[in-house]
Formats: sequence, structure tokens, C-alpha cells
Amino acid sequence: GVKGGIVDSGGTMSDYFSRNNILQMSSSGNPSVRDSTKSSSNDYNYDFYNGKITASSNAEQNGITFTNPGFAVQSFDRATGKGSFYLNSTSGGFDKAVLLPNFNDGYTGTAPDMGAHEANTPPMEFGVNAYLTVSSSPTPFSCPLASLGDFNCDGKINESDLNALLEKWMTGEKDITGDGKTNESDLNKLLGNWKTL
Repeated sequence: GVKGGIVDSGGTMSDYFSRNNILQMSSSGNPSVRDSTKSSSNDYNYDFYNGKITASSNAEQNGITFTNPGFAVQSFDRATGKGSFYLNSTSGGFDKAVLLPNFNDGYTGTAPDMGAHEANTPPMEFGVNAYLTVSSSPTPFSCPLASLGDFNCDGKINESDLNALLEKWMTGEKDITGDGKTNESDLNKLLGNWKTL
């Protein structure tokens, strides 16, 4: 185990915010949090820890202490860069984390779990290839200025774009006004943007 969790190492920490971390020390006498200046700008709360807390008096008011965190699985495969580190359902940190919108709102139980890995979810991925998905189909070509009339995506609205619009007249295929038709409205919009790019 480690000898210190969130520690200031003799310097000043400020504007530190900690939630839902598992701070497992090698000994309960080691600091899970050591903020020697006890700065009021730091906020430590809702963590799962087994060491000492040296911080402002309101630190870890909703934190949970443990003797054994109760990991169901602790494994890491260096070849794939995948690892599992989630808690057992009997752990004191299981379903006990505070909800952090857009961070842990994909939880599987009655509330998020403490720590980085939610129980009953796929292994976490680490390294430069983490969470990359390879698609066999190419990404569709996008032309951001087509809605202005730049149909050939050359960064200009000119004669070739006018010809492209006229070739699709009344078909709806070069509709830049959004009315489902290719007509005078589209021609007027294209001409209004003529050579302005």
C-alpha cells in the first residue's frame, strides 16, 4: 500500500476538490489526507479511506472509513491495458458514492460506487489506445459550408456552386434553406453569399 493519499508534502494546497476516492493506505496511521495548512479553499468529502485526515474541520464529514475496502476484483492485464478494480457488494463503499453529473451517472446499483470503477461494468482501459474504437466504415465526408451554398467544399461560393444548385433545381437535393425544396429561396441564399467566403 501507499504511505500517503492526498498529501501536501510540506507545501500549500489550494482549491483541491475530492469526491468518491478510495484512499487505501498501507497503515491506518498514514495520512489519507494531509492538508497541513487546513485551507478552507479545499474540499475533501465523500471519500472512502483508512488513514488519518489532517485538514479543515469540515473535511470528510460524509466520508466512510474502512479496514478492508472489499474489492471484488483487482486485476490488470498489461498486454491489453485493461483492468478491473470494482468493489464487492458487501463493501462499505458499494452504492455509497455521491452522484457527480456527467462523471458517474452511469451507475448500475442504487447509487454510484466509491472509487473509479463501478461494479458490473466492463474493465477500465488504460494507455494511449484506451477506449479507441476502430470502425471498418469510413467517416462520412462533411462540408461545413454547404449550408451556405458551398456545395463542392472548396471554401468559395462561386460559379461551380451555382451550377450544382441549378442541376438539382426542384429536386430538394441542394436545399440550403431547409424547406425541402430546391428553388428561388435557395438561389437567393446562394447569391447572397456569393464570393463572400
